[in-house]
Order: sequence, then structure tokens, then C-alpha cells
Amino acid sequence: MLRVERYKQTRYWAIWDGQELVALTVYRRGALEVLRRLQERAAEAAREQAQAEEGEGYPLTGDTDLW
Repeated sequence: MLRVERYKQTRYWAIWDGQELVALTVYRRGALEVLRRLQERAAEAAREQAQAEEGEGYPLTGDTDLW
């Protein structure tokens, strides 16, 4: 889960993925934009994965006698 919070006791803003530091920004607005873009990319990747899984399998042709 991605989250934005103040980095330690500094003026910087951190984007965290669980316990992993993903990015550090000077401005909160910048951190929110990075977070938005990361979430957008993740949603796009999930859509692509779903489309790829949807296309998997054996295509049916006129010949159904496979054995």
C-alpha cells in the first residue's frame, strides 16, 4: 500500500510502499503527484494483465477432435 508522510523530522515528504522508501520530495504536492502516477501505472498494468489472461487458452477452430 502506497502512502505519503513527512520524512522523519525534515521538510521532505516520503512515498512509502509498505516499509520500502520509493521516493523523497521537497513538496507535499510533488509527493502526491508521484503517488498519483504510481497508482495510475499500477492500475494500467493490472488492466493489461487482465487482458492478457483473458486472451490465454486454446483458440477453438473448426476441428474439435483434438485426440
